[in-house]
Amino acid sequence: NGGATNQYTAVLTSSGIIRMIESDSTGRTGSGIMQKSAANQFNAGAQTFVFGFTGVDSTGNRVGYVGLLPMTPTSATSGTISGGLLDVNDNGSDACGTTPCNVTGTYQLDGTIPGLWHMTLNSVTTLDFDFFVSAGQTSNAPNPLTLYAISTDDPTSHPALSGSMVYQFPMTYNN
Repeated sequence: NGGATNQYTAVLTSSGIIRMIESDSTGRTGSGIMQKSAANQFNAGAQTFVFGFTGVDSTGNRVGYVGLLPMTPTSATSGTISGGLLDVNDNGSDACGTTPCNVTGTYQLDGTIPGLWHMTLNSVTTLDFDFFVSAGQTSNAPNPLTLYAISTDDPTSHPALSGSMVYQFPMTYNN
């Protein structure tokens, strides 16, 4: 609707995954995969996710965040995060001081864009993310429920991060 047109070249792999790479002249490049949405499985009960976010800090240096997010719904459209853990490597230094850091937060479904959720994490600093439920399931299977997140804070004062959050089937992993 009046915006830029993006074109992708796509290929279907033998395992049924659609891989895509941007092939237009917008000056932006991107790649990824296309998967069937599993939105109805997210927020159906308390769920624990591990995450890995990478990007750059406000000075342009590499940064990586990994951790554990226990997500508990308070309604069908929102929830809380408590008891989470976070390990940060910011340009070779541990931003937490003593790892892991504790993480709390909230998440809420966006009322205007279907499938879009907003999340705020509180730890070393407050970080805001948008995320979408991608695909997978909440059972002990080879394709766990996966959420894809991207930070929405001003990158001149907060890290610019993106990555995935993967459901941890109970009793499969420990902390």
